[in-house]
Amino acid sequence: MAHTIKEFLGMKHITKNDADRLLDSIFGLLFNGFEKYFSLNIQQYLDVNHFFKDLAVKYPDYSYISEWFFEKGQGFLKNIDSDLSEVPDIIAFLEHEKFCLEIDVHEGNRTDFLFAYTEVFPMISNYIGDFYKEKMSKPVFDFQEKKIPIPGFSSIRANNISNWSVTNTQSSANREAELLLYA
Repeated sequence: MAHTIKEFLGMKHITKNDADRLLDSIFGLLFNGFEKYFSLNIQQYLDVNHFFKDLAVKYPDYSYISEWFFEKGQGFLKNIDSDLSEVPDIIAFLEHEKFCLEIDVHEGNRTDFLFAYTEVFPMISNYIGDFYKEKMSKPVFDFQEKKIPIPGFSSIRANNISNWSVTNTQSSANREAELLLYA
């Protein structure tokens, strides 16, 4: 077997932080489930491809598990194979996924485990992908231009006032700031 779970899975990204370690433990837990429910230990295999090929041979009634991995699971792994930030949202999500998977592996049955197996890859891939897309798509600042009638000013007089705008509505704490005008 490869040296780490990520090497076994063919992932290139190395473990650097708590989020990476949580992801590693989720993958390890998945393969603990395969050991428990199918008596297949990843220590006996060179890589994940050999593992799933052998699973399909030894358990032909469950060959759909290997097919799912080769058709979909590997794509999800490629999406997951990235730098994970030490962001509380990602860590909390991974902790929750690990907790749910632990229940399915240790207290569930084979059906529960197989359902969790097919759900964990897309859930992690989608969450991480959506998280980074959302962060990248958010503008540094977001403002709306509105014309606000000021009491006591006529429209002619108001039109002669210089135009001004707020270019950054973020406070130093990176929270939305609001502009209040008093007459």
